[in-house]
Amino acid sequence: QDDEKNIRRITRRITESFVQVEEAPTVPTFNLKDGGCWVVRWVDYSSKYGLGYKLSNGSMGCSFNDSTELIMEADGITHHYFFVSKLTRKKETLSFKLHQGDKGPPHLAKKLTLLEYFENYLETYSGELKANFAENSERIHPTTHVHQWLRTRNGIVFRLSNRDVQINFFDHTKLLLSKEAQVVTYIDKDEIKTTQSLREIIVRGEAEVCQRLKYV
Repeated sequence: QDDEKNIRRITRRITESFVQVEEAPTVPTFNLKDGGCWVVRWVDYSSKYGLGYKLSNGSMGCSFNDSTELIMEADGITHHYFFVSKLTRKKETLSFKLHQGDKGPPHLAKKLTLLEYFENYLETYSGELKANFAENSERIHPTTHVHQWLRTRNGIVFRLSNRDVQINFFDHTKLLLSKEAQVVTYIDKDEIKTTQSLREIIVRGEAEVCQRLKYV
């Protein structure tokens, strides 16, 4: 329910922004310090296990088919496992460190093996990361992870645990809505990245971005 409310709130904010700009077309001032945390690489193996991905802060993660998530921070040692407790029915976190030779919690052995597999696959077959993705990673909380994701006819949608929403369109453009959709980061087909406030984009009438926002 919380996820549905958040998505509805983001959609409502975008819709209201289009209406407000028509009524009072002024460009607001907004502090754009950070373009958010991006999913920079991913592989869909949901037919058996789930989604493997790498974030712009250097973390590796897996979103498993059983609605659990496992991430490894950029240090390669610190891990976080997110799951819903059968007792409390609330989401809980198990954090632990794995140094070379450590096996980790026995009940997570298979998932840790899958995380390692996804990491090796993405590092081997995904090519070089674009410079656009490497910015501001030190300011992103290390436990950020993919909370939900889905494929649509237009692209793949990631909802991160920090409430950012990222859409990778199949035409190779990308859109990130952060700060509850107040900040929009867009990467076009030429890999040029821009970060602006939502209302600024609408005021300027940037058709390419506005078209994708209406898709959201």
